[in-house]
Amino acid sequence: MGYLKSQLLCVLGLLAVSLPAAADRIVYKWIDRQGNIHYTRNLPPDYASFPHQKLNKDGLLISTIDPSKAAAEGEDAEAKPELTEADAILLASYYSEAAIQQAMETALNQIDGDIQLAQQSMQARRERLRQRVQRAANLQRARKPVSRDLRNNIIALQTDVRSARMEASRLIASRESTQASYEQDMERYRQLIADGAESS
Repeated sequence: MGYLKSQLLCVLGLLAVSLPAAADRIVYKWIDRQGNIHYTRNLPPDYASFPHQKLNKDGLLISTIDPSKAAAEGEDAEAKPELTEADAILLASYYSEAAIQQAMETALNQIDGDIQLAQQSMQARRERLRQRVQRAANLQRARKPVSRDLRNNIIALQTDVRSARMEASRLIASRESTQASYEQDMERYRQLIADGAESS
């Protein structure tokens, strides 16, 4: 060990004598394919892809460079990109895939209840409209005048039925989009967990 250290100091001493003094002098320490250690001012191009060290003019280590390791780390970084804000929120909102399933079922049950109420309301308005139309038809068959109030009531009920039908359709579409959104979140959550992301 002492012999190698003295050899290193000797080589560095020769470099210091043969080369102009400079505060930022770099010496490369590298090993050839036969296992021989070398100290040179320039790293041979053939060995740029091999592990090597940079030393200062006093022989102190500046850095150790391993290109193959750096490339592997780069590939790993590309394979695991940073989480997007949406991904971070998803992981923070749910602790498991089952939690997303439960949240979806709760949301869909609420919408199903709203759809049922909207459909019941539409049916009730349709029935009232049917009764008013039947009354007007009976008056016409009896050759009696249909009052303005009855005509206006029929028009208002027709508008109500259309509104109730539109509301029911909107709720059905909302249910479909809500289910699709939760299923998309569940699939993304499954991918994030498989990639090693952690939920809160």
